[in-house]
Amino acid sequence: MICCIIVHKNYLNKKARQNYSIFHQAHLDGEIEAIRAGLGRVYFSLKNDPQEYAFHPKINTNQQTFTQLAEKGDRIFKAKESKIIQLFKGQKTYKFTFHHF
Repeated sequence: MICCIIVHKNYLNKKARQNYSIFHQAHLDGEIEAIRAGLGRVYFSLKNDPQEYAFHPKINTNQQTFTQLAEKGDRIFKAKESKIIQLFKGQKTYKFTFHHF
């Protein structure tokens, strides 16, 4: 049983690193098509982009979480290899950092 737990944890860590690599290398600039949260991560896709991205955001300086604010139709921007993702919601811009793997 312990062996299964260790194997599963290693799989999840590997998957998290793969997801982070895809997210980190991506230049993102578009409207959120879908968004969900799970296991401390946020999963989202953008209109006209078939890739689902995953990242582990930190709470911003206003003590708000990404999932409290982000909704379908909001716009996000992240430059390739940037340490900040921006969420544009109406006339407001929110900046978030995220955990690195």
